[in-house]
Amino acid sequence: MMRRPKRAQEEEVEKEEEEIDWHTRGSFSRHVGEYVLEGGALGEGASGCVEACKRQDGKQCAVKVFEKAVLRRRWDLRPNCRRSALDKAYEELAITRKLRHPFVVSLLEVIEDDTHIFMFMELCVGPVMRFDEDERQFACAITGGACGAARAARYVDETARALLYIHGCGIAHRDVKPANILLSREGHCRLCDFGEAGDRDSTCTVGTVAYWPPENFDKKGGAVDAFACDVWALGCCLYNFFTRNLPFDISDAPEDLSDRTPINAAVPSVGDPAVDRLLNAILQKAPTKRAALAEIVEDAWVRNTSSLAEQHTQEHTSHRRRPRVLRRIRSAMMLPRAKTAVFALRRASAP
Repeated sequence: MMRRPKRAQEEEVEKEEEEIDWHTRGSFSRHVGEYVLEGGALGEGASGCVEACKRQDGKQCAVKVFEKAVLRRRWDLRPNCRRSALDKAYEELAITRKLRHPFVVSLLEVIEDDTHIFMFMELCVGPVMRFDEDERQFACAITGGACGAARAARYVDETARALLYIHGCGIAHRDVKPANILLSREGHCRLCDFGEAGDRDSTCTVGTVAYWPPENFDKKGGAVDAFACDVWALGCCLYNFFTRNLPFDISDAPEDLSDRTPINAAVPSVGDPAVDRLLNAILQKAPTKRAALAEIVEDAWVRNTSSLAEQHTQEHTSHRRRPRVLRRIRSAMMLPRAKTAVFALRRASAP
């Protein structure tokens, strides 16, 4: 039997994706269990589309939708990684179900039918940094530019705590980057997307190349310490938060990544001695010499500076609650008895 050309197979898959991926097209709503999918993508990854939805009780959520027919046809053919994209999606679900932490995105429910897997999660504001195509730089979701010291310290502190937790569960994230660090509505970090997560001793080089440590380029087929890879990627994120760029230019990396490492330069300065010291401790070329996550959390600059961001968040949250407080007071004042108004005032101002 004659095999079809590779391009013909690719065109068939693309055509099938157009036919199947209907939920990302246009404006509509669809009921799945007690959720209403409202249409319109919040983001798209290699394995699924994330969109907004609403639960019957009115709670706003996010849902990652996996198309089974499409994922069955996609295969990872890298050495030691061979599996279908559908198998990979099931692995992501199994890992995400295990995790419960304040700085890890919360999984609400998983619903599966013959054609789709729906992964319902808490709704976040978006990633901490977005890539600005016009400026060719990253931009903070809050400031539109660099994060500033207080936010950068907060983001690193909370992400390090999330990584400490998942490492304690025996799981390496393996794709730490700003796009996978979301912000909650209260301004706290939520580590997300465990599609590349796996064991500590990894023989499969995965994740985003721009955040790879030197050993991912140099290895000759052996295992790398994926926990140390997560630490390196967090250091790249810290540099990104300050400068809107990445610390190393790997655009000249060869196709055969085992030939050499493009990460030979010294760690660039961000202009703050305390931050430079921390960056140099995290971005050590030798994985065994890198700062541990516990050391990052306990770093004096991280502790002292992130506390400023905490104060700012509390003030911002308090300011947002004031209109509701005033509405309660005004409603109470409309009642005939003064006692009721005083009671409502006490309730509204209570913490």
